[in-house]
Parts: sequence; C-alpha cells; structure tokens
Amino acid sequence: CTMIRLVRRVAAWTICWLAVALVPGVGAGSLVQNADFIACQHNGPRCEFLEVFGADLTGSIPSEIGELVGLKHLWMEENRLTGTLPTELGNLVQLITLDISLNELTGTVPLELAKLSGLEELWLEANHLDGPIPPGIFGLTALHTLELYHNDFSGPIPSHIGLLTAMTVLDLGRNSLTGTMPAELKHLVSLHDLQLSFNYLTGLVPEEVWSMTTLVRLEL
Repeated sequence: CTMIRLVRRVAAWTICWLAVALVPGVGAGSLVQNADFIACQHNGPRCEFLEVFGADLTGSIPSEIGELVGLKHLWMEENRLTGTLPTELGNLVQLITLDISLNELTGTVPLELAKLSGLEELWLEANHLDGPIPPGIFGLTALHTLELYHNDFSGPIPSHIGLLTAMTVLDLGRNSLTGTMPAELKHLVSLHDLQLSFNYLTGLVPEEVWSMTTLVRLEL
C-alpha cells in the first residue's frame, strides 16, 4: 500500500474525518502501508478533514493530494515526510487549515498556494524549505496564523506583508532573512505575536512597530 493509494481511497470516503495517528496499528512506515483499514465507498460526502500527525510516516506527499478537493483541514505535522510540496495543493481551494510542520520537506513553497483564498492557518515550521518568502502568501487576506519558523527562507521581508491585515500570529524566526523590518508591519492591526529572531536582519526597529498596541509577544 502506498501514500498515493491512501489519498485515492480518502477521495471517495464517505466519512468526513480521518485521523491516522489515532488508529490502532498505525505507526512507522509509509503513509500507504497503513491504509488498508480505510473502507472505500464511491458515494456520500467528500472528506473534509485529513489528520495524519505524529505517525512517524515517511515518503513524499503525492500529487494526488490535489484530488481531495473537499478538504477544509489538512494536518500532516510531526512525521518524516520528505520531498517538495506538490503544486497540486493549490487545488484544495476550500482549505482553511494547512499544517505540514515538523517534517523533512525541502525546496520552495509553490506559487499555487496563492489559490487558497480562504486559508486561515498555514503551518510550515521546522522543515528545510528555502527561497524567498513566497509572494503568493500576501494575497491570502484571510490568513491569521503564519508559521514559517526554523526553515531556510532567505531574502527580505517584503513590504507586502502589510496586506495580511487579519494576521494575529507571525513567526518567521530562525531562517536566513536579511534586510530591514518593513514599516508596513503596522498594518497588521490584530497582530499579537511577532517572532523574527535568529535571522540576519539589520537596521533599526521601525517606530511603527513599537506603536503596535495589540502586540503581546515580540522576539527580535
């Protein structure tokens, strides 16, 4: 059984919640090696929740993940998934939560994530992702939690960060970001947690940041 096989089964599943980590007998190995317990039927509602965290799963995320177009919440954190983020994640236009943190993923964040206009939480921390902060993120105006901590993102923090006015938690710590802190952070009027420590930022902290009355936590 392969991870691709699991994804294909879930696409036709009639129950809208799958929590692999809570199923007896599911543990180390590839995601699909543990998929035989799924009852596959070809009618009923699409799967809306896929939760496979902390199951010591290995292998890559298959492109077939994009077939699960009814998904609203996808949790795959705390495994040993490798490879790159598939561009087909952009097909999951109903996603509200995407959590693929604490894995071993590499490469850049695909531009196709810009299609997830309803996304509210994006958790990618503790992987090996690189490149600039993906520009497509700045069009996700519903986003209130962005966790990119402990990767290898580089380049400046774009001024477009100010477009994410719903943001409450922004964690860009422990990357390789350079340049200065953009004054446009002041537009994040609901922000209460800002973490930028362990980067290579230079210059002064903008006066606009010190004036943000909603901030509860600031790590530089």
